[in-house]
Amino acid sequence: MTESETLWKQITEIIEGSHYPHEGQDVFLFGASLNGILQIPLLKKDLNIHAICDNDVNKHSTADGKGLISGIPCISPKELSKYPDKFVLVSSIKHYQSISEELKAQGIPYCNVDMYVMHRYLKSFYNVFQLLDEMSKQVYAGVLLCRLTGDNDSIEQYCTDQQYFCFPKFRYINPNDIFVDCGAFVGDIVEKVVENSVGLFRKIYAFEPNEKSFKALEKRVFYLKEIWALSEGKIVCEKKGVGNKNTYSDFRKDAANLANISIVDDVNEGDIQIVTLDSYFSETSNERITFIKSDIEGFEWNMLHGAEKILLRDKPNLAISIYHSVFDYFRIALYLKNLIPEYNFSIRHHRNSFDETILYCYL
Repeated sequence: MTESETLWKQITEIIEGSHYPHEGQDVFLFGASLNGILQIPLLKKDLNIHAICDNDVNKHSTADGKGLISGIPCISPKELSKYPDKFVLVSSIKHYQSISEELKAQGIPYCNVDMYVMHRYLKSFYNVFQLLDEMSKQVYAGVLLCRLTGDNDSIEQYCTDQQYFCFPKFRYINPNDIFVDCGAFVGDIVEKVVENSVGLFRKIYAFEPNEKSFKALEKRVFYLKEIWALSEGKIVCEKKGVGNKNTYSDFRKDAANLANISIVDDVNEGDIQIVTLDSYFSETSNERITFIKSDIEGFEWNMLHGAEKILLRDKPNLAISIYHSVFDYFRIALYLKNLIPEYNFSIRHHRNSFDETILYCYL
């Protein structure tokens, strides 16, 4: 049995030995962080999510209905005692071990969100596992195992340096390459592309919808143009988000910091312009996109669906964040494999925490 198979066996044993909500049971989501909020629309398809509970009193809803999160009230964990037939899904991986001890002491049945989703879609997770090389299988299974148990200490053994550029075919940029950065933040990845190519690339498109981040991005790009003697128009900065349709939206109001700002899905109004990559590049059909990087706080699924024509036409290298939603650990790879069967897949993890798991796709 290979190391990856041993890890997968541990996953299946944990899943088979856990408890899950039964039909009609009131389900409570413990944790009003971004990780929990992003799961709600998909979880609601199968479960009756009665409320979110969180220890932060500032997140609790009021009696008149104010402060709902994705249309669901947020309550104190103390209120769980009011409900006789309840089940808790813990969305906070970072604090899963301490929360589980708290729930266990109260005799409340629970599991974490990742465990429920893996139990529900285990075959799909395994299908992704089968698509991977041995090293990627170890990383994929190892990271998932750490997420299931809330074991932050063990995840470091699966870490790799050079996020987005850990493979030669991603690291070495050629003079004709066009790089698209979805979620450019303050331009740190743009700068690495310029450095990796020693200034010899065709074009960079950097999408960043947040005002503060975008200003920093522009300053960095101005600096890069100066020190690398880049011609005007080589780096294009767009203060826009990317998604599955051209629309307008807003940011969620519960971001922990500048790097965790997430766009609200399906509101169709707001100050943030959202574009699809297909529509944006429709007038530049002579430009072959060679590399798309995406870290957009859970909007990756939408971005890919708004880029189908580009993906089919150019088959670019992809470096896609899959750690924002446990659903993305299986659905993104399977979607792309169905869309472009010749894609190969690798997975690497790039931080000693539960963040920064990247799916690499290439021919």
